[in-house]
Amino acid sequence: MGEGHFKEFEEEYLETMYEFYEKNSELSVRTGDMAKALGVSPASVTEMVQRLARNGFVNYEKYKGSSLTKIGLSRGRAVKRRHRIIETFLIDVLHFQGDVHETACMLEHAVNDDLEMTFAKILNYPETNPEGKPIPSFSETDGVQLSDTDMLFSAATLEVGQKGEVVAFLLSKSEGDACAALGISIGCIMNKVAADTWSIGGSELKIAAKFGIQILLRKC
Repeated sequence: MGEGHFKEFEEEYLETMYEFYEKNSELSVRTGDMAKALGVSPASVTEMVQRLARNGFVNYEKYKGSSLTKIGLSRGRAVKRRHRIIETFLIDVLHFQGDVHETACMLEHAVNDDLEMTFAKILNYPETNPEGKPIPSFSETDGVQLSDTDMLFSAATLEVGQKGEVVAFLLSKSEGDACAALGISIGCIMNKVAADTWSIGGSELKIAAKFGIQILLRKC
């Protein structure tokens, strides 16, 4: 199994342990409870928890259970924060109609720090997800501080006179094809000349805010 798969499994375990921590920060998590929560065998839990303990993420005592170390708590909190931000983005921005939880579980391992922070910025740094569950805040220990030239922004958030390079779309295929037909593609420069008007490749285009929020730029 590749290292990438191990990393995903580690994050799933730390995230699950953080969920137990949210309910009661004083109790150790029993192997059987972890196995039930993850839908795996107790033997699999023991193997992974011992691996996490060797890497400094958990404290493990045979027959007593496990608890997160300081670094494990930070990492588990970060994964849970990312998961709940993605859930909120899927519902509030994309109006996603599928299985939000499962989709967020898949995406949380692929979304990097700058994209997560971009989602949070677009959502105005929400404190809870749509279910009312708390979204852990960014901190110096598990957040990433980025300059404006490193961070991604939605086109809709830029001010008149600012410009950026298109780096990603959060659009359906048909919407993406429509953008491409207008000359909006990865790598092109969008210069905001009015509230809903952009200069792209020498042409001026009007872009509705509901589409602009789903075009991600890096300021330049």
